[in-house]
Amino acid sequence: MANPRIPASPKDITSEWLAHALKVGGVIRGSAVAFLEIETIGEGQGISGDLVRLRPSYETFDEAAPLSIIAKISGNDPVAAPNHWSAGADPPELRFYRELAGRTPLRTPRLYHGEVNVECRTNILLLEGLSPSRVGNPVEGCSDEEEEFAVASLARFHAQWWGDPELESADWPDSLAVVGARAGRFYRERADRFIDKFGNDLSDDMKELVVELAAKIDFIHERLSRPPMTMIHGDFQLQNLFFQESEKGLEMTVIDWKEISLGRGPYDLAVFFGCYARNTGKSEIDLVDAYHHALVESGVTGYSFEECLEDYKFAMLRCLSRVVNLMGLLDLSGEHERARMRIRLERACQAVVELGAPALRP
Repeated sequence: MANPRIPASPKDITSEWLAHALKVGGVIRGSAVAFLEIETIGEGQGISGDLVRLRPSYETFDEAAPLSIIAKISGNDPVAAPNHWSAGADPPELRFYRELAGRTPLRTPRLYHGEVNVECRTNILLLEGLSPSRVGNPVEGCSDEEEEFAVASLARFHAQWWGDPELESADWPDSLAVVGARAGRFYRERADRFIDKFGNDLSDDMKELVVELAAKIDFIHERLSRPPMTMIHGDFQLQNLFFQESEKGLEMTVIDWKEISLGRGPYDLAVFFGCYARNTGKSEIDLVDAYHHALVESGVTGYSFEECLEDYKFAMLRCLSRVVNLMGLLDLSGEHERARMRIRLERACQAVVELGAPALRP
């Protein structure tokens, strides 16, 4: 009997395929899936993929069989992700779960199964269900406790890989400069389109900066890829964080590792602060200081707060370029996606205005 077809979208996930995938992954033995319920997580659909929760019922009892599974179907990111399909390599996110997840201090969901659909250029991951954790909402924001916990956790993650010679000499992950090269080419094509569509939402100074970035974007990527580098999540947005209270206190699980790369740690911090409506008490610069303090407490040396803040400013410019790329590309017909992107644009502009843009040397 032929193996079931690999799903290319959530509607393609069948009971037959799920049972096959869980057996291949060694999660279940012989039980078949009798019934399958599929529900969206958050808004469900992102820029380059879909995220749903599967709730299977089994024909026979199997104590190891998961009752809640996260299914993530990803395609090529239209802006940043390099094309791994022709090279025959696993996509970065699948490779992360197989090779690096067990070594990171950030909690990640267990990988039940990962499979690549070369024909459709998509891949599907079956992950631990993370129920009853709550996923972050970028439109609503988060609490002070969640914000501070995420910052401290991110710093500990970066500290573990900080300046790691083994990581920097490996053939993977790529540096942010390599990952960003394709995004840089897209930016130069889309900046004018962005100005035409959204220029009325920007001050004259911000419009000038958006135009100037077209000539400086490669320098920004190179600047954020100078040693000491660390492992970068690349998409450390609130919607990729699952929070849960336990007997030990607040816990956080991080998903969506498709943009993993090497670079300066404050890039992840800028992505985090630049992607949600901040309604918490501490100022942005205070939280950058808290991140730096956590780095030092975790053993990082030779990296001053002043250098950290300068890296953060460059990183926020990279975030602004990412927003310009996306808003110049997408039609943003969905209300939630449009709100999310406008928040990202407003946050990036606000940070540049309040903190000041760094010197964009050629």
